Order: sequence, then structure tokens, then C-alpha cells
Amino acid sequence: MNGKVLRVLNVFLRGMTLVSKFSLIFVLAKYLDAAELGLYGLVVATVTYSLYLVGLDFYSYSNREIIKSSASDWGWMVKSHTVLVFMLYAFCFPVLTMLFFYGYLPWFVAVWFFVLIVTEHLSQEMTRLLVALGRPISASVVLFLRSGLWAIILSGVLVLVPDSRELINVFVVWSIGGASAVVFGAIFLLQVHGFSFRGNVDLKWVFKGVKVAGLLLVATLSVRGIYTLDRYLVESFVGLEALGAYVLFIGICNALMSFLDAAVFSFSYPKLVADWSLGEIERFYTGVVRLAKQTLLVSVGFMVFSYLSIDAVLQFLAEDLFWEYKESFYWLVLSSVFYGLSMVPHYALYAQGHDRLILISHVLGFSVFVLSAWWFSGFYREMAVPFSLVLAFLSIFLMKSVAFVLRRISYSIDS
Repeated sequence: MNGKVLRVLNVFLRGMTLVSKFSLIFVLAKYLDAAELGLYGLVVATVTYSLYLVGLDFYSYSNREIIKSSASDWGWMVKSHTVLVFMLYAFCFPVLTMLFFYGYLPWFVAVWFFVLIVTEHLSQEMTRLLVALGRPISASVVLFLRSGLWAIILSGVLVLVPDSRELINVFVVWSIGGASAVVFGAIFLLQVHGFSFRGNVDLKWVFKGVKVAGLLLVATLSVRGIYTLDRYLVESFVGLEALGAYVLFIGICNALMSFLDAAVFSFSYPKLVADWSLGEIERFYTGVVRLAKQTLLVSVGFMVFSYLSIDAVLQFLAEDLFWEYKESFYWLVLSSVFYGLSMVPHYALYAQGHDRLILISHVLGFSVFVLSAWWFSGFYREMAVPFSLVLAFLSIFLMKSVAFVLRRISYSIDS
């Protein structure tokens, strides 16, 4: 299949995943009470954040190395990465139990919490590796199993079987979906030409990667910290039921990044890495400009569509609480647009190896979020988190953009 057909098929699969996630969040908002929806949001955010603790963002190093390497090196790299993963599980799982001992999450979700971490993490790593190996369609299939198909099935069950409308059933079906994604991800990897697990584990390479990825890990934890702390702050500022409305709105907004990953980033960033590593500088900068145009077009289109359709969504859900917090939705969409736009200079800097600049921008962005939330909470608690998200991601976007432009100027002068 040619490139255009592959892109259309990839977007279709990712689009189906988006539709599935949309349907699920709406069904949950319709059939669970607001407090249960809020708890669901806390679990999702905490599981997502935990993935970075058990993964150390090592893929940001390993996948970049894989893209630059021949097929004969893939096996020992992936095997070495796998050893690191299980070492991290053994260390992090006992630490994460503290979330339950200290009452941040209820014990009845504990088993599913750890099952979800494993299935989500392994399927996520397989998706990323398939993208790096030039298999975006296989990656999208794994993603659909991980985030899409089970959501469609669960939505249908919740609609048709009233007795199934319990939060625990969401975690059970989610776990099954994640496990199926892991199985198919492994099958797809073994079908990649030249891929195998032959070769010895190289711990020296692993430790080098941990040091390199450590910078990007802190950067990622800062951004994901924003999208985890926000739930806990909303619960603290306005309560668990209001968190239910927030979870609905932020779930809609997250669709933007999912679509950008599918339609834009999954195709563009490997090419940027390859062009820069091969010294194709002009082609690299042309690719960055093209990436910026595509991201801006998708982001603006999403914002306009979201603003025009939110009333219809809330009328369908028929929940007064959601209408009460509708104002926050507009600000959350705007924050997501800034987040999406910030990924253009992010991938450009990542391809160039300027990990420290990414780290600085994310840490400062997280600081902006925390300080803004604290300040706004003193006089406008209901909107403290949405306002702070806008300021945080606007700051990150501006800092990354300035850093990239300055590096571009510096390179032009040196050359």
C-alpha cells in the first residue's frame, strides 16, 4: 500500500479508537453517578502517571537508538529494555501500594490497578516500538485493542444490561482489552522483518539509556504530573462530584492529542529523527514547518468543533451538574490546543537531541501550573485548575518555541 493509503488506514483505526473512547466517557457519564465517574478519573490519571514510573520513559532513548540502528541490533536492544522493565516492576509496585495505605485510592480497586499498569504499560511500549520500526498500522491495531474495542463492548453492555452498571466492571473489561493488546502486539513484533530477540542483554547500554532518558522522564513526569495533580486538585477544591464533570470535559479534550498522534505525529517524528541523524538538515526543517501547519489545522478545527457541539452533548447527558461547570470546558479545550501546538517544537528538539531544553520547559510549566492553581484557588476555586492548565501549556509552548528558534538561528550562524 502507498503512503496515502497507509495514512488513511492509520487515521481510520485511530479514529475508531477515538470514537470508542468518546462513547465510553459519555456512557459512563450517563449511567454512573458523578462520584463514581470522578473515582474512575482518579484511577485513570494515577494509572497513566504510574506508567512513567515503571517505564522511566526509556523508550525515548531506546526507540531513537532503534531508528538509527540496523535490524541486527534490534533484538538485543529490545531484550535489554525488557529486563529493565521487570526490574522496575519489582521496585515500583511495593511503592505504589502506599496509595492505598494512605487512602488516596480505595482498596477495592487495588488488584485491578496493578493489572492495568502491567497491561497498559506493555501494550503502550509495543505500540511505540512498532511506530519506531515503521509499522504504524500494526501500532494502531494494538492501540485499538488497548483503548478502543473493549470500550465499544463495555459501552454496549452498560447500555443494554442495567445490572452491569458498576464501576468495577469497567476495570475488568479494561484489563481484558489491555491483555489482548499485549498478545497481538507481541505477534506483530515477531512478524517484523529482521526483528528477533537474539543477542545478549547489554546492561551498560541500559544504564546509559537510563541517564539519557532520565532527563526526558523528568520532563514527562512534569507534564503528566499536571494531568494527574489536576484531578486531585479539583477534588480538593470543589469535591468528587464536580470532579466527575471535569473528567467528562478533560476526556473530550484528550481526543485532540489522540488524533494528532494518529494523523500527524506517528508519521512525522520518526522522519524528523532520521533526517537530523542523517544530516538532511534542510529536509528536517521543511518537515518541522509541515508538522506545524498540520498541527495548527487539526487543533483549530478541533477547537471550533468542540465549542459548537458541547451544548448538544450536555443535552444528551441531561445532567445539571455538567451544565453548572460548562464554562470550564472552553478553557480546557484551549489548554489542549496549546499542548498540541507545543509538541511541534518538542519533536523538533527531541530529534536534535536537545533533551535538556525539553526538561527545563516542562519543569517550568509544571511550576506555573502549581503556582497558578494555588493563586486562583484563593478566589475562584471552581476555575482554578482550568485557568492554570491554560497558563501552564501556553508557557510550555512558548518556551519550546523560543528554544527551537534560537537553536535554528545558532545553527544557521555556525553553518
